[in-house]
Amino acid sequence: MTVHGQCHLCGCIGPLSFEHVPPSAAYNDRAVIEADIKRMLSAEREEELDDPSGDIKQKGAGGFTLCAPCNNKTGSWYGPAYVDFVQQVVNFSIREDTPTRIVPLVTIKPLRVLKMILTMFCSACPPSFAAADPDLVRYLLNREARIYPRQLSISASLHPLWRSRLARQAGLTGMLHMSGRSHTFAEIAFPPFNFIMSVNSAPPDDRLTDISWFRLFDLDENAQCGIPLHNLPVRSAFPGHYE
Repeated sequence: MTVHGQCHLCGCIGPLSFEHVPPSAAYNDRAVIEADIKRMLSAEREEELDDPSGDIKQKGAGGFTLCAPCNNKTGSWYGPAYVDFVQQVVNFSIREDTPTRIVPLVTIKPLRVLKMILTMFCSACPPSFAAADPDLVRYLLNREARIYPRQLSISASLHPLWRSRLARQAGLTGMLHMSGRSHTFAEIAFPPFNFIMSVNSAPPDDRLTDISWFRLFDLDENAQCGIPLHNLPVRSAFPGHYE
């Protein structure tokens, strides 16, 4: 199948390739149901979430969002480092005895991981998101680039597979708390991580851990990091809402 449209990263118009979000090697290689969000938000009974309806994506979570050059470049530059990160944490997501807060010690290439996460968010958001931020496009399509788009922050938590009902992906979303605090963010919640990309605001949940400091490393620099992660189940269709 050939799909034409605007690349969510470089902005070019033409044929688009399927971008797995997250990468297929990060346990995203099986068919998933893209549920009807309107139906889920209007569900009157909790049991309805156990039987979601929607389109079946045989390739895994993702969509036709990137042109082949952008897909191939970012996938080869950043994808393996992200997969390595996932493989070092995934057992905490699977185990039922994982505590409410963990500090896994991982050895990763932080900058490559961060750039892969940002690429994933470009796919999750409409093409207009990257088009409005040339600095972000340069940051991702030049693997040596170090000028980080400061209006963006990335935060994370653990996605416990056995306590969650679903995975989520949301483009730019607004949230207003009763306290008056407002948040603008996008979300990718897929085991073993929940990721939030905040835009000029704090993340929607104080239990999320900022990992934007991954930008401080060189591209090929390995680092041993202890990353505090709260164990936050995903049980509703509302972006940024955790049990």
